Amino acid sequence: MDIQADGILSKLNGLEIFDTFENFKISAASDIITLLTPPHIRTLLFTSGMAEDNIQALSNNSISVLERWLLLEPFLPYVRHCYPLNICLEALSSIYNLELSKFTVDGVNSKLREADENNTRVASVMKKFNVVCVTPYRINRQNNALPAAFNMEHFISPENKSSAELLEKISGTANNCFDDWVQAVEISVSRLHEQNCCLRLTRPLEKVSKSSWAGMEDIYKNLMEGKNIDKTDFSSYMLAFAFDCARKLKMTVQLSRGLALEAMAAHEFFNYYREINFDCFSDDLELAGICPNFYINTGALAAKDPEWTYAFLTRAMNRIPVNKISLASGDFSAPEEAAGFYLSVRRLLARFFSERVRWDMNEKQYMYIAGLWLNGVAGGLYHRDYN
Repeated sequence: MDIQADGILSKLNGLEIFDTFENFKISAASDIITLLTPPHIRTLLFTSGMAEDNIQALSNNSISVLERWLLLEPFLPYVRHCYPLNICLEALSSIYNLELSKFTVDGVNSKLREADENNTRVASVMKKFNVVCVTPYRINRQNNALPAAFNMEHFISPENKSSAELLEKISGTANNCFDDWVQAVEISVSRLHEQNCCLRLTRPLEKVSKSSWAGMEDIYKNLMEGKNIDKTDFSSYMLAFAFDCARKLKMTVQLSRGLALEAMAAHEFFNYYREINFDCFSDDLELAGICPNFYINTGALAAKDPEWTYAFLTRAMNRIPVNKISLASGDFSAPEEAAGFYLSVRRLLARFFSERVRWDMNEKQYMYIAGLWLNGVAGGLYHRDYN
């Protein structure tokens, strides 16, 4: 970056990031080599020439960390700039103030394991990078932290034992029949609202309709009996019911997999549920421009595809209000990946505003917009005051 962008970056580092979507699975990445080599990176290692047996060895925890590092190290120059390995390496360097090597990898791995055991790994990363994060409900309950997001998939899965147990625990309603299930969903939404939780839909938004009550009880019984049936109508009905409950409480709902609706149907949906604010992983500038309750969340693209994000922000500033966009939501499985993302998004904004300063923007203006994109818009959706 140039000198001007460096100066802007130093100011942006002082702004808290409000991250509205992560899905940390700490146990899945508690080993430094596993963390560095998710499936996509292992595929790239294979295409760069690494032997298949050695690639399989990377995920074999019975082999020492140092031995696996020595298998990986010769191929790092070929893939270290590929996402998400690039942001993870940068984050580890920033967190531990060192470069990974055969002399340091065991020490870093020990620190990761220690943080896991002490249940401090997520919290320490969030503190170091000045971040507040909306975590999945299960992690939120473990760490007793707010805010949190509850997966709406639980509402449409009475046949899933863990979903049924979770709703019974939240609502206090036993799941003996379809009416019980509907009541459990309604009570659960209310109590989640009381706990300052949002709702999260982790499938593309498709058909949502309560028009076909007839047959719901039969579908429910078939599901509970383990029959292999099409549950599309049941899912559509229960999602519509949950949205109705959320609308009464004016809750925020995350649509973390975007939309699978035609433009007209999408507009009708957001207008019908206008009391709900939707935090949507989408780049739909048209919907954001006509639906007051539709907010664009660019997700991890600031790190995954910074050039696309840069161009998108340029387009967006010409077409929609700046308070309809939030930038910081990565959907990463490990906090170190998220940390690399936080570095990336601030750096991207520094470059973006450095260019804008040259022709139409002053410091007060760009710091105001950066505050909206990093925390203000998301804070408004999730009831955290940044004024």
